[in-house]
Amino acid sequence: MKATFFILIGMLVLLTAIAVFWLWFVIRRPGQWAALVDKENAFWVRRGIISEAFAEKCKRLEKGPVQKVMIGGVAVIGAGVLAKIGFLLLKTGFLAHRF
Repeated sequence: MKATFFILIGMLVLLTAIAVFWLWFVIRRPGQWAALVDKENAFWVRRGIISEAFAEKCKRLEKGPVQKVMIGGVAVIGAGVLAKIGFLLLKTGFLAHRF
């Protein structure tokens, strides 16, 4: 039971770290991010999965502030959940003897 719990916590830490890195990349490297978005949408259009009009809508969404807010929200929620779990583990004394 404890091992499963800590594996899940580790996965949450990893996903939060990925979200923080992703947000950093989108904000600090906008040219590279735009190139990746363009390549991805061009790939789906070439495959015939989406139309060019829909691809343009996706590009506007992925390059705009909405994407940054969503990524930032995921990072903040992940960090908040990790902090809450950490405080609960310390409060219950689960981690007290481990330090």
